[in-house]
Amino acid sequence: MQVFKAAGAEIWAHEGGKAYFASDELVQRLAQRREELFPGSIKDAVLQPDLWLSGDTDFVLGGVHFAVRHVGPAHSDEDLALFVKEDQLLFAGDLVFKAASPSSATPIPKRGCLARQTARLQRQVMVPDTAPYRATRNRT
Repeated sequence: MQVFKAAGAEIWAHEGGKAYFASDELVQRLAQRREELFPGSIKDAVLQPDLWLSGDTDFVLGGVHFAVRHVGPAHSDEDLALFVKEDQLLFAGDLVFKAASPSSATPIPKRGCLARQTARLQRQVMVPDTAPYRATRNRT
């Protein structure tokens, strides 16, 4: 995120995350990830959002139409997905996984919101997950 911010990008988040950004839980989670998951690679502090969204937001950038959709609660209450209208492309992030179930801040029964919230979008392609892509071999 710091790289994008340094290049002039704005950071947007759903207002449901305000309490988390002000909590000790965020500081503790960052410290845990610095130590256990990515030793030596996370050096920067957490960036606060430039804009807090209260719901769905549409915008145009460079003549391309985007739709930001609040699709939580799923992975968290403040989950967002980004739809590129001209390309019919939905960036779902860590709300869709290729393999094992993710850890979640909310109970499993709340999942499925992404499909309901984005059903009206005429998506043709969905970009899932935040993990690196790994080719899998068909074992048939």
